[in-house]
Amino acid sequence: MNRSFRQAAVLPVLLLSLAAASPVRACDSSMLTILTGSSIQKEITTKTLAICQKIQQTGEYLNGFNIAAARRLHREVMENWLQTATELTTLTSQNSNPGFSPVSGLLMNISRDLGKVRRQLDSDDMTLIHEILEATITRISLVSAVINDHQKMRKFLDIELAIFSLRPFFGDHTELQKLIGENHLHRATAEFRPLLLASETAELDQLDAHFNIFHAASGGSENRLSPAGHAAFQVLLNRFISFKQSLLNRQFFNTP
Repeated sequence: MNRSFRQAAVLPVLLLSLAAASPVRACDSSMLTILTGSSIQKEITTKTLAICQKIQQTGEYLNGFNIAAARRLHREVMENWLQTATELTTLTSQNSNPGFSPVSGLLMNISRDLGKVRRQLDSDDMTLIHEILEATITRISLVSAVINDHQKMRKFLDIELAIFSLRPFFGDHTELQKLIGENHLHRATAEFRPLLLASETAELDQLDAHFNIFHAASGGSENRLSPAGHAAFQVLLNRFISFKQSLLNRQFFNTP
């Protein structure tokens, strides 16, 4: 067993589904589950939920060392995604809503990352596959929030993506520092803040503060993120997960 696979095997298990009362993990389909309950684009949103659940199942196969099953299911994911992405492209091209503008870029990134995972699976390279899959699920959820005009969810998922999009580059210092320097998280929290009561903004302040700590800890000359950087990121991630759980518990996203 190669070293990268052993490292990937200890990462958190990706969940197939999430009940509202269950603990929120780093990667889940809770947003898409909410959207399918009351959705403007219910049919296509249901398809994106099914794709994300298959992506999560792929992660479970990887954690169980069932690489053959992971390869088979990921090929199915890619086939499903190709069809759904075509429908989404058609939908956005027919809609004059300027709010749809981020969709094309998200679709390209999703297709790129799914292709990267396929190449890694085919070559038995498990390096950071879970992290790529996490960011992919967030991007798919964000696309669904955009086409359903769900502003609360959309702005929150911008925060989630700003955090999760860093993880696939923990082994690439140059790209990681570029992403950190673009400051997506601070911008996303600033846009989400007006949707909260003044008494609820402390969690956002903590996210911003812990991102600054992670930024400071992620420097250095080594190409890979240092143990201190990993520890700082884990604190940031834990704060985010706690915040997400709090919002879900009080059904914050049940209305747009």
